[in-house]
Amino acid sequence: MPLNFFNIIPTEVGWGKVTTNWKNIKNGKKYTMLHEEVRHSETLEDLVVYRAPDGSVWARPKELFFQKFVPANDVEDSTLNSTCKKELVDELHAETEKSFWQEKEIERLKEEIRELKRSEEEIWQLEKEI
Repeated sequence: MPLNFFNIIPTEVGWGKVTTNWKNIKNGKKYTMLHEEVRHSETLEDLVVYRAPDGSVWARPKELFFQKFVPANDVEDSTLNSTCKKELVDELHAETEKSFWQEKEIERLKEEIRELKRSEEEIWQLEKEI
């Protein structure tokens, strides 16, 4: 059955050959990845095409897919949910916090550079007057 998605084209590698089961870390439901090698025709963003438990087919940016889903295997649901979800959520929180503080440090450094430029201009003006 061909895929008829608006604005979705296969990558130059071709259609992904994967059909694997994945578990959503928030709701614990199993999803089937249909294609991993798909690209949006206008933005050229890499997408993953997957089937939800209700049979609907979705496309999600590849990066987001792998943030929200973990491989589903024979591990008991409660173990997978509690272990993987905690690890992934902790990792996401750590990355978010790290990004937040990196942004703050970048802003602080930019302000420091502006101050140094102002000081440099003042020194240049004083030297000019002398």
